[in-house]
Amino acid sequence: MLDPVYALVPSFIWAFSPIYYRDFMKRFDYLTLNFLRTGLSAAVLLVPALLVGFNQGTYYGLASGAITLTRGDPLFLLAIREMGASVAAPVVYTYVLFVQLTAPSLGEAVPFSNFVAAVMVIAGVYVLSKGGGGRPRAKGIAIA
Repeated sequence: MLDPVYALVPSFIWAFSPIYYRDFMKRFDYLTLNFLRTGLSAAVLLVPALLVGFNQGTYYGLASGAITLTRGDPLFLLAIREMGASVAAPVVYTYVLFVQLTAPSLGEAVPFSNFVAAVMVIAGVYVLSKGGGGRPRAKGIAIA
């Protein structure tokens, strides 16, 4: 019965994080902020790793973390700086669309409704790309 709660709690946290990141970027450059943020996370996650031990999944996690730290997160923070959290977050979360497109190659069935939702995501990004007052946000959208 708690399964939806497990999904909603991180969603709630992720909803507020970009807003805080934008405020922190007024005090730190995006690389410093990224290292502070991920360094603290890594330190916290090191404790259970040491208690439980490392396994083969640990190396995949480290590789994923390195890629995220050096590529994904800096671009996300730059996108927030360029166009604001309220636009950057929805655009960045279009990665779900790419998951839907690659899932069949992994043998996962993707219902037709997911493709309809994907079209809606693309339409939403198009609307967001127009910017406030008709100003285009192409640079921020491309970064995101």
